[in-house]
Amino acid sequence: MQESKWTAMGPMAGWLIACVIVMIAATATGCHWDGYRRPELPAGEASHAESTGDDRTRTFVHESAGARMTTPRDWEPTASRDFALMLVPSKSSAQSAGSATSLRWGEHFISLDVPKLPTFRIPGFLPMDRIRGGYLDHLRKQAPDARVEDLKSPPIPDANAALVRTAWPGDHPTHVETALILTHADRVYILRGRSRTEDEYTTRAAFDQLVQSLRWGEN
Repeated sequence: MQESKWTAMGPMAGWLIACVIVMIAATATGCHWDGYRRPELPAGEASHAESTGDDRTRTFVHESAGARMTTPRDWEPTASRDFALMLVPSKSSAQSAGSATSLRWGEHFISLDVPKLPTFRIPGFLPMDRIRGGYLDHLRKQAPDARVEDLKSPPIPDANAALVRTAWPGDHPTHVETALILTHADRVYILRGRSRTEDEYTTRAAFDQLVQSLRWGEN
């Protein structure tokens, strides 16, 4: 069994800390990403992928968050300091992997972010509208003229969910990102799939496969 490690701290962590402080103090109406700092990976926050028969099929396990997903064929895990899991197409070019594009993290990938929540917070208080707003604020730093479409979320057991599609630029978009935002067991999960518009269909199919394979717990 081959095992790969990724960090479980994602780009949502600093924003969530700021949100909790704001909500407790009740001194502001919104939350911002500006104070984000990526914390170091603590003990017990490991995640890994294990082979399951076909060597192109892996089960991704986030141990502390209790989430499991089957990664799609023809998509491969790649190291990321910002995401718990980041997948790129097996036949991805260097530009699609992110080395030759101005977009942060690249222009063709699927990722899972499981931000670490602050110790000082209100347990169970995870307002979806603020989390969604923070996600969009962060995306608009890369694509200021992104257009937002709220989609019907697939049913996810024991979770609150929002499904958002964004496309940019303007009336003639070249890029698109679909994100499933989840809260479950006092945690936040953000699964996103980004691609150029001509690759949206195949990227969305792989994204949907991950969503359908999502399971909570060890089994």
